[in-house]
Amino acid sequence: DAEVRVVMVVQPGERNRFDQDVIRDELFAAYRIPCERMSLAEIGALSRRPSDLTTPLTIQRRNDAGETVDAFVASVVYFRAGYTPADFPTEREWEARETIERSAAIKCPSVAYQLVGAKKIQQVLCRPGELERFFKRDSKTVARMRATFAPQLGLEKGEDGDAAVRTALENPDDWVLKPQREGGGNNLYREEMVAKLGQIGKSQEREAYVLMKRINPVESKVVLVRDGKFQIGSTVSELGLFGTILADGVDELVNSNAGHLLRTKLASQDDGGVAAGVALLDSPWLV
Repeated sequence: DAEVRVVMVVQPGERNRFDQDVIRDELFAAYRIPCERMSLAEIGALSRRPSDLTTPLTIQRRNDAGETVDAFVASVVYFRAGYTPADFPTEREWEARETIERSAAIKCPSVAYQLVGAKKIQQVLCRPGELERFFKRDSKTVARMRATFAPQLGLEKGEDGDAAVRTALENPDDWVLKPQREGGGNNLYREEMVAKLGQIGKSQEREAYVLMKRINPVESKVVLVRDGKFQIGSTVSELGLFGTILADGVDELVNSNAGHLLRTKLASQDDGGVAAGVALLDSPWLV
């Protein structure tokens, strides 16, 4: 039987690998599970498309003579890449993503779960009646969840989309234009938002964006240190909650909380995260 390993999908020439190595090392130290760091292009070149969802994802490395020198089955495919268009420069990367999805490997995330986190899904869930589809006869839960939502508007062609654009143009300080992207540094504010809406007009490209009412969190005075120098500034923080879910089709096996992440940045900074160099990891102070 082939050896079983976890595959971590990474970008070629990955710079942000230090926390990835911690995960890889802990997997082996605690559970004796080897972890392979591979790009989508490598997976596409070293695997075959499975015939169905019961077929294991097998990775084979061969020497110049065509002899197999290493082979293993990927039990879990953990994506640390594949979230931006730049991760799919050729058809090979798209074929690799399809190969993974068609296999029996556990995907973290699957295509469906990745799409659930898209900005468009967030906007759709803001519509009246959408949450009720999933929480029937539980109006209190729906009301509690909806109270945490910032209003979001779709920009589809038609009067509703046109009205959303007019609202943003009349109040540019109150709205954020968001594309279907992850990782920070992609949202457009104020003058940039107005310019982009003017550029795309009523074209189909407009439908790739959503408008979100801008959140104005409480500011805190803190001391920041960078390059050995400190400054005192007003900052805002964003608390993210991690969750763990494991499902087999529609059968939910695990669904639990898995910790948190607090990011802080200067209040004057519109967009960007830790990797972009404009935010820092922080700790909540419970009072």
